[in-house]
Amino acid sequence: YTMHDTQYRENFLSLKEYGNALGISFDQTHAHIPTPFTSTAQGEKEQFQIILKDIQATAYLECPYIVIHPAIPRKCIRGKGAKEAQKINAALFKQMKPVLQEYGVKLAVENMFNADENGVICSTVCSSAEEMLAYINILGTNLAVACLDIGHANLIHESENPTIDPCRMIDILGDKLKLIHMHDNDGHKDFHNPPGQGNLPWHAIMTKLASSGYRGNLSFELKSTCETALSDAHAAFVAGKTFLAQYFHDRTP
Repeated sequence: YTMHDTQYRENFLSLKEYGNALGISFDQTHAHIPTPFTSTAQGEKEQFQIILKDIQATAYLECPYIVIHPAIPRKCIRGKGAKEAQKINAALFKQMKPVLQEYGVKLAVENMFNADENGVICSTVCSSAEEMLAYINILGTNLAVACLDIGHANLIHESENPTIDPCRMIDILGDKLKLIHMHDNDGHKDFHNPPGQGNLPWHAIMTKLASSGYRGNLSFELKSTCETALSDAHAAFVAGKTFLAQYFHDRTP
């Protein structure tokens, strides 16, 4: 991110060409985290500029979508601070809008979670499909779509939020749903395990995606580290291929 603009562009164009030569296309990217609360405050300006550079990189890869986490105020849990959070994110979206337009990239809003003072995972900004749609409407459907993180949706168990459920969220998001993050957990910790190594009802989820007419991306978002990235990527490929073979017998190589 310290590269000169021309060098930065050439770096990602080269990566795109290398991927294409291997038969790999880029269907989604993920912006750096966390998303800052402002684009101007000391300590946050640089992070926001990096996210704008992420949008540029997405375009250079000829990728249509970039997943950007909403900014989450620390005390925004179980509906508290929701209006403040939306105001903060609307201001950030306004700053991102001209860059998204210039580079022809759409922002994908992802469902999130937080933890209370006792460490219990709970709802927060965009945990529900309804709130995701509200955030999409800030930019409009020509610039924003939904990214449903299946694992995140499995972590929230609140009677006041009965629609925070993967299958129900697929229904509510409808044609705004363009990206899926697939990983598994035990319903209590964000393990990012391969599908089948947790308690998610994958058959019901895949059936719901099929019946909904979903034609978007399936991204296996499994845990990794910088040191083990290559081996983890291979493990994710094998896990994904094995999982999808159950549902796409005639399409999985």
